[in-house]
Amino acid sequence: MNKLILTLLGLSALINACAPSSSENDLSINQSSIERWNCIDTSTDFLYQMTEIDRSDSRYELSDIYPSQPWEMVTEIPKPLFDATTSRLVNVELARKNTEKTELWIRKGQDLIRYKTDTKDFSSISPFPHDKNGKAYEDAYVAGLFETIGGSIVGINYPLENDAVWENELPLFSIYNEIDNSFQFYDTGLSYESKDIEFGWVGMVPREGVLVKEYKGVIWIFQQQDGLYSYNPQSSELHHYKTSFDGIVQRMAISPDGLILFSQEREGSWELEPGELVQYEPVSQTSRELSVPFFHWPDYGTLLYTYSGDLWIGIHGYLSEDDDWVLKSPNRFVYTNLGLDSERFNWSHPELIFQSSNGYLWYSNSRWDSLGVSGAAWYDPESETTCWFTTEPGNIVEDDQRILWMVIDNKIYKYELPNN
Repeated sequence: MNKLILTLLGLSALINACAPSSSENDLSINQSSIERWNCIDTSTDFLYQMTEIDRSDSRYELSDIYPSQPWEMVTEIPKPLFDATTSRLVNVELARKNTEKTELWIRKGQDLIRYKTDTKDFSSISPFPHDKNGKAYEDAYVAGLFETIGGSIVGINYPLENDAVWENELPLFSIYNEIDNSFQFYDTGLSYESKDIEFGWVGMVPREGVLVKEYKGVIWIFQQQDGLYSYNPQSSELHHYKTSFDGIVQRMAISPDGLILFSQEREGSWELEPGELVQYEPVSQTSRELSVPFFHWPDYGTLLYTYSGDLWIGIHGYLSEDDDWVLKSPNRFVYTNLGLDSERFNWSHPELIFQSSNGYLWYSNSRWDSLGVSGAAWYDPESETTCWFTTEPGNIVEDDQRILWMVIDNKIYKYELPNN
C-alpha cells in the first residue's frame, strides 16, 4: 500500500511539474521594452478555453477588439469585392513571395481576391478550374493554395458540394495562369478516384482525405486510398512510396530534417495512443512509431515542427528533439469538462497556425456558437510569454520581408517583425 501511495504521489508531482504557472502567460511581467503590445486580459483563458466560462460570463460581453499596435491597418477591401454577408468569411490564405513585391491571396467564401502591396491594386480571381480546352468546372473549386519554389501558385481541386462525385477523374491540382487570370488543371500524374472509402467512422470520397505539404521545393501528397507520393515541379517527377498503416491517417507534418510524421487513428480517442504517431523516412522508406506519454495526453490540435525540431500538438505541448514530452497546458481533464451539462461541455481550443521567423507560435480560435472565446494570440516558447491581441479570429501569413499579414472584418493588417 505504501508503495502504491508513493507511486501515485510521484505521478501527481510529475503532472503538476508539467503544468505552467499563471505568471508564465502574463506578458505584463516579462514583456520586452523594445515593443509593447495591447493585450487582452486572461490570455490563459484564450489558449486553454477554461471550462469555468459559461454563457453568463463577462468574457462573452467583450466588445470587438481589433489588432492594434504593433499591428498596422493597411487598407480595406473595396466593394463590390465583398458584401456584409461575407465579412466574417474573408481570410488571407497566402503571401506570394517570389515577386518583386508581396501579393496577398485572400479567400472570400470560395472566391479569391488578389492584393498587390506595391500598387495597392485589388483583383478578383475565379476559383473554378479550367481544363486544357478552356472549359470551366463549376462543380469544383481551388483551395489550399501554396507557392512552388518556382513561384507558381498551386491549389487543390475540391468538390463544391461535400458529397459530390465527379463523372470524370479530375487532376488533384490546378495551377494559376497569369495571362488568363485563371486556374487550369495541373497534370502531375495524380487524379482523384471516384470510389468511396471509409475515413474513420464517416464515409468520405478520397479527395477529402488528401494531405499536402511542401518541403524544399518538393510537394508531398498523402491520399487515403493509395498512400504517399512526392512530386517535383522542376523535374516533373512523381514518386510513389511504400507506406502502410494500421489506422486512418488524419494529419501529416514534415520535420526540419525531412522526416514525415503521420498521425493515424485506430479507434476514437482524445488521448495519444501507442502507435498513433508514426515517423517515416522517405530515403530508406522505413518508419518507426514514436513513444507516447504514459499519462493522459491530448492528441487533438495541429501537428507542427518548429525550427528547433520540436513537434508541437496544438496548445498542449511538444515532443522535443531528444524524445522528451513536455506538457505546456494543464491536463485536458482540468480545462475540459466531460460532464453531461451542455452549458459546460467545451471542446473548443485554438488552432496552431504556424511559427513565424522570430520563433513565435500563432493561434486562432473561432468560437461560433460553442463555449469559449474567439480571437488570435501568439506564444513565445523561449520566454513562455503570450499575448491575446484581438477578439476576431483570422489566419496569419508571413512574407519574405518578415512581415505578417492578416485580414479582419475586410481590413488588411500587417505587422513588421523586429530585427532583434
